[in-house]
Amino acid sequence: MYKDVSLPIVFLFGPTAVGKTDLLSRISDLEIEVIVADSRQVYKDCVVASAAPDATLTNAVKHHFLHEIASNTIFSVADFVRKSGVLIDDILQRGKIPIVCGGTGFYIYHLINGLPRTPPMDTRIRKTLALRLQREGLHRLYQELKMREAERARAISPNDTYRVIRALEISYLSQSHVFPNKARNDRNVPSPIADKKYVCIGLYRSMEAMEVRIKQRIKEMMRKGLVEEARYHWEKFCLGEYGLDNPILKTIGYQEFYLHPEIRTIFTEQLESPISLTVLRSVMQQIEINTRRYVKRQFTFFKKIPHHELWLADDDERNAEKLRRLIGIHAHINEQ
Repeated sequence: MYKDVSLPIVFLFGPTAVGKTDLLSRISDLEIEVIVADSRQVYKDCVVASAAPDATLTNAVKHHFLHEIASNTIFSVADFVRKSGVLIDDILQRGKIPIVCGGTGFYIYHLINGLPRTPPMDTRIRKTLALRLQREGLHRLYQELKMREAERARAISPNDTYRVIRALEISYLSQSHVFPNKARNDRNVPSPIADKKYVCIGLYRSMEAMEVRIKQRIKEMMRKGLVEEARYHWEKFCLGEYGLDNPILKTIGYQEFYLHPEIRTIFTEQLESPISLTVLRSVMQQIEINTRRYVKRQFTFFKKIPHHELWLADDDERNAEKLRRLIGIHAHINEQ
């Protein structure tokens, strides 16, 4: 549902492989610019695994954040919210429509609702936790988080290295005089778009339809060079360019290769040995399983996003016309 008949900002979200890019391609003739709300597409060298839009669309429509962030850095939700606020102001001032599009619901939710009041990163604590991660493993750190912050731990995947470490860091700071609990419990930092109007559209399909699309996407990713891309990032890790908390290493489509002992050996020792078809099929099957699980988590999280309406993503032409009607009052056709 929308907040007003004149809507300068569009949020378009949905799970991976639902068809967001297909819909965008059908309105590429409008005066729009896209802000990529995808925690993997923002990285420079995460192209195949993130199923990034191709050059046909990105040449027609400006995409902000797409492959802009160095893969050896961490792009946080706070970075996304603050930079998106600046971008949205700039896009609107130039008379265009900003479309915030992606599947990372955490980004979209906090851009709309504002950021929680958390302390800035503490380098000393972060280094200590990184050393403990190497020595003790992620499981031990997650168990400590459960003991210190049970509610916070329940909201975080035990396999999410970055968020587990960040949550422990906040916990330590919260129990010191640096950042007391009272400050953490205060209201969110206001959203940079708090005074602006927006429309939220969530795309969905049945899980049966999603499973078919997921299979097709994985085959396409393999064809485009997923193995080589995964190997490239593992070699960066082996060279010390990535820390264990780098989110790239946990990317669905990469981590399944890294967790397979035969492939891990080939990658680590830089062997030229071919990966057998049996092993590749096993990895593809695991990618499919992990993607299905991720899609279900996305559907659950999207329910938290306020003021949104759901569109069945089974007819791109119909949805494109609906979207045109919603934003047409502010859009100008490029031909004019």
